[in-house]
Amino acid sequence: MKLKGKRKEVEKTPEQLSSEGFSFKKNEKFEQLSLDTEQTSQDSAENPVENSEPLPASQKEQVEEYIPQNEQEQLEEAEEKVKKLGSKKKKWLNILFLFINIGVVVGILAYQFSSEDVDISSIGTLFCNINWGIFFLIIVLYALLMFSESSRFWNLIYSTTKTHHPALSYKTAALGKYYDSLTPLSAGGEPFQIYYMSKRGLSGRNALSVCMGKYVTQQLAYVIFTFIIMILSISLSQINTIGGTVVTATSWVGFALNSFLIIVVALVSINKTVGNKLVSGILKFLHKIKIVKNYEKHYNKIQKVVSDYQSTMKKYAKEKGTFFFQLGFSFLFYFLHYSIPFLIHASFYGFHFELFGQIFIYCAMIDLTASFFPLPGGTGASELSFSVLFASIFEGGDLIWALLIWRFFTYYIYIFQGFFVTAYDYLHGNKKLEWTKKRWALEAESRAFEEKEHKEFELMLAKKNKKKK
Repeated sequence: MKLKGKRKEVEKTPEQLSSEGFSFKKNEKFEQLSLDTEQTSQDSAENPVENSEPLPASQKEQVEEYIPQNEQEQLEEAEEKVKKLGSKKKKWLNILFLFINIGVVVGILAYQFSSEDVDISSIGTLFCNINWGIFFLIIVLYALLMFSESSRFWNLIYSTTKTHHPALSYKTAALGKYYDSLTPLSAGGEPFQIYYMSKRGLSGRNALSVCMGKYVTQQLAYVIFTFIIMILSISLSQINTIGGTVVTATSWVGFALNSFLIIVVALVSINKTVGNKLVSGILKFLHKIKIVKNYEKHYNKIQKVVSDYQSTMKKYAKEKGTFFFQLGFSFLFYFLHYSIPFLIHASFYGFHFELFGQIFIYCAMIDLTASFFPLPGGTGASELSFSVLFASIFEGGDLIWALLIWRFFTYYIYIFQGFFVTAYDYLHGNKKLEWTKKRWALEAESRAFEEKEHKEFELMLAKKNKKKK
């Protein structure tokens, strides 16, 4: 336990270490220095001396305003989930899921080849006919997507700590997408992000605050955005096949499930009695039909999530700039994400802006349909929905190539990106982090020594002045 505690101290920022009177105990001299520093800090209450780097008032207010519920429990839960993700069993499951995903795509490809009325374009023909200038815009769109995702983390980290961490923001965003892509229902990204940031300079409280803030605003933006999309989808008359009807129905189910938590939070906020009865009633029903095994565990978990939602919204009620920044960049992310199929279509046939709305709505419906499918990345649901909805938009054999390109830029690319970030950390980033931690600790030690010398000098001057009088 002692060793674990020391490790956590080293991971704190220099300002945090300094404020706690931290010093390396290299020898007895430094042990005495640490004790003297604590004593002089007590004396400074009577003889105040200006601190070299005081904590900003806004940061103090943030610490007081927002404290996540059951902080230690949440950190331990996130760490436990990360350990499970790193277990051999989970790694094999992730590999299996990835092969299942590839198998589904291969199955659809084989079906298209065996179909009598579909002439599959050869890869050579595809490469000759595709507009590579427009195709390059898809790569630019992906870069903008990652910029949007990283900017949200940068904004929240700065809002919480008043320090800039662009590299940490990008890596946290990339690894979150990576673990979301490898875990069922995208459940692995957020716990890993909390764990990752808490190991790279952010306190556990700040890591929780950042992830909860991003999750709440993203969920709110997603519900608002998809609600508008689903209303617009009613006017589409092109979805008149059996498959199209199924995708439409499942997309409405996905929208309802994603909206449920927001509705519960709103009801609990307005009337806790009504909200609690709603949660209790639904869980009891699910418990009776054997879907929920442990009623009390799930009830307490939902209550904790609702409490964290409320705490986060109270925090952002006072930080309107941060809230609207998060909401705006969340809208930007979804707009860019659902625009990818339009650019794929444009790279095949040129720009047809009259189709933008239809393609955009179809892509959002596919996302909603796959959102509650249990396999990672909505495997199966995504590919089949795309094939059904876009069969009338992409000609003949172009459909399968459009599907492969779309799936790469919305799913596989995040796996490759996460793999490279993980490899970078393993080969270089973790070593760099260890040196950074040592530098932080040395800077804190030096700062403690300077403060001690400064205070002793002030006391010596005070004594000389007394003697002169």
